[in-house]
Amino acid sequence: MPTSRKPSGQNHPAPAAKRPVEPSPSSVLDRLDRWLVGHRAWTLAAILVASVLLRAGYYLQLSQGPCLWQHRWDQSDMNFFDSWARQIAAGDVLSKDVKMPLHGWHKEVAQIYYAKHPNERSEPTVKVNVDGKVVEEVSDQDARKLWEQWCGNGRFYQDPLYSYLLAGVYKLFGPDVRWMFLFHMLAGVAGNVLIYLLARRFFGETTAVLAAALAVACGPILYYELVLVRETFISLAGLILVYMTVRAMDRKRWTGWLALGAATGAAVLLKSHFWAYLAGVGLAILLTHRKNLRALAVGLGALAAGFFLAMTPLIARNLSVGAPAMTSTTAG
Repeated sequence: MPTSRKPSGQNHPAPAAKRPVEPSPSSVLDRLDRWLVGHRAWTLAAILVASVLLRAGYYLQLSQGPCLWQHRWDQSDMNFFDSWARQIAAGDVLSKDVKMPLHGWHKEVAQIYYAKHPNERSEPTVKVNVDGKVVEEVSDQDARKLWEQWCGNGRFYQDPLYSYLLAGVYKLFGPDVRWMFLFHMLAGVAGNVLIYLLARRFFGETTAVLAAALAVACGPILYYELVLVRETFISLAGLILVYMTVRAMDRKRWTGWLALGAATGAAVLLKSHFWAYLAGVGLAILLTHRKNLRALAVGLGALAAGFFLAMTPLIARNLSVGAPAMTSTTAG
């Protein structure tokens, strides 16, 4: 018996509906990177505006209370920087008459020393009341004499650059720390921009924006900008050195290494631990140009020349007061 033929296609199942393909995280990031590349100016403007507005709000909050005047506490480094800068601004350009501070812990160390070497005291101990108990302490004169032997004799107690910058601000605008805080905050804004630029250089647009956002919202960065210490400038100096190192390595010109050497010398005058950065850059030049003696000599020579150029004021000052030529601090 003949069978009826089904229309063509009736015995084939209907095609399954296609599931939408979800974009991979890498493709999303690629599109975001491309979008950010086209909006770099707006991104940079947003970083600047956010940095400035946060600092303005922070300053207005702190200016209502005593926090802007912490440097008046005579047991702090803030007080030492302030008094040192005032003496420089008053005419002691070589810091000949600047005495190292005498904080409580200085006296405690002197007390321990003189307990083992009592014959070296020039004055009798002083009886003082500490928490309801009468104790004997070494005199201020003996404590200062001991610390002057260890850290004085014309040498700087702290690295000098910050106090000289502060003295310059006092000379131009008057001895009001709020002017210095303005420069602190400007340095903080510049640091946020450099974090964005460096992160973009090494890790791409999206990472750069995230890094800048974290920097803008970082509480400790804001905190130190309204304290009379050098941490804000130390942070900025580190970022500047990294930025200049990258440019010098990219351009491979002696002028770049010369400028980097000078900037590193200035950073050492701000905080001595930048000696380690100088050694690291020298090692990087050695490893990069170990097979090209001419490029090696040019790079190391220009770096050293720039560094010693920046150190010239320190050397001249130290020689004029009889201190070791290259000593920038005795406290570190």
